[in-house]
Amino acid sequence: MHPSIPKICFYIFTTFGGLLVDFTLATLAIYILNMPLILAGVVGLVAGILTNYFIYLKITFQHRDIKASWDGLGKYFKTCLFGIGIRIIALTFLSWFTDFLSILSLLIATCLSATFNHVLSRFYVFRQKSD
Repeated sequence: MHPSIPKICFYIFTTFGGLLVDFTLATLAIYILNMPLILAGVVGLVAGILTNYFIYLKITFQHRDIKASWDGLGKYFKTCLFGIGIRIIALTFLSWFTDFLSILSLLIATCLSATFNHVLSRFYVFRQKSD
């Protein structure tokens, strides 16, 4: 990390790569493919998972010198299964109990699942032996 970039800005920047892929594909699935909201949210999440794994591995947690592996990817997918559950529950709750536009509901659910995934990534998937 460049010393002049505040740490929080660095993590926010690296997080937006996966979120951009996630949110863009989900939005396209809704508005171009006419996919149901919940299914489009899951499609976006899976694409974001793959993007985030490599962003975390190569940028966010590069100082931990962890190599890409099927085991690491498997651990990351396991943590993201919880994220999928959070996203589905959030989208369901928002669609049942609010009159939000689909894009706003998708944004809220995406942020919730992304936050959860980052915390698990830091302390489970990409943890150092001393963590």
